[in-house]
Amino acid sequence: MKGHLRLVPPPGEAPAPPARRRKGNLSPALSLSDDEVRALHAATRNIARTFGSLAALGRALGVSPRILTRKVRPSPALAVALWRLTGIAVETLLRPTLAAVPAPAPVPQGGAA
Repeated sequence: MKGHLRLVPPPGEAPAPPARRRKGNLSPALSLSDDEVRALHAATRNIARTFGSLAALGRALGVSPRILTRKVRPSPALAVALWRLTGIAVETLLRPTLAAVPAPAPVPQGGAA
């Protein structure tokens, strides 16, 4: 019966050890480069100014303001969340050059006019 798959190793042969799972190490292909991290931090600070503070931007995004600081390396998901909130393209948020973007519409405060 050659050619069939075996589910167990032959007698006397040790089974191959299972591959070790990396915990906490993200794939470099799915992470931001150092230049993209710097650009995203700068974009986050600039967007936070339009919202008044990092805390206000954090509330608008539904995340802790701690995620928006330089102490935490941002994930690509932050760029997507900022894009959804502001409409600024992800490529613009991650590009380390200045780009003119329209100011977001002001949020209405208080009661009816």
